[in-house]
Amino acid sequence: MGRKKDEKPIPPMGPGSKVTALTPQLQRHITLVQDSKDPRRPRRSFYISFSTILAKKVPEETYKNEELQVRWPHFSGWAQW
Repeated sequence: MGRKKDEKPIPPMGPGSKVTALTPQLQRHITLVQDSKDPRRPRRSFYISFSTILAKKVPEETYKNEELQVRWPHFSGWAQW
């Protein structure tokens, strides 16, 4: 089902933002994890790994995305040496 003309696109950052609105370069480092302990109420969370791009800082879109803020269970801002 398509979008109506008067509907705004999903924003990548801010209120109402979704992971699907992020750029493909960022989506490559985000993995959806489904917890199936209770099949009636599966929990969704995200695993985010930026160790492969040798980034000095986390991209702004990741911590300003509302869906990631809600479903990102743990954030560790340290790098492995």
